Amino acid sequence: MQRLPATLLVILLLAQPSILMAKDGQIILYRGKGYEGLINPMIQPQAWLDGTLVGKCTKGEKITLSVAPGRHVLSTTSESPNDFAVTVGEGETVCVRCTIALGVIVPNFKLSRDDPAKCATVIKRMRPQGG
Repeated sequence: MQRLPATLLVILLLAQPSILMAKDGQIILYRGKGYEGLINPMIQPQAWLDGTLVGKCTKGEKITLSVAPGRHVLSTTSESPNDFAVTVGEGETVCVRCTIALGVIVPNFKLSRDDPAKCATVIKRMRPQGG
């Protein structure tokens, strides 16, 4: 069996960049507009992706994050730890919903993966955070 020269291999790889680079995916983090009492809409916990602050879980707003395929950890500031791991495939969009629950001192926020069809109908009416 004959081996390809290194320069030819490099040329072939450069001609097909998709071999080297995976297509990014998306995480859409949102908090619904449902009833949460009078005080709870004013509470806006910070949202973190892989240890980096990305915004706040604000009622009626969405945060769209472009991510490399693989495992990522979302979390919000809360009374108890609430890290939420999510795996995003190449070109995949994953919806994560932020919901509020009662806490002893401050509210707890729960992150959960949402059904893509339900997410699509909910987020189309939301405004992008900061927009």
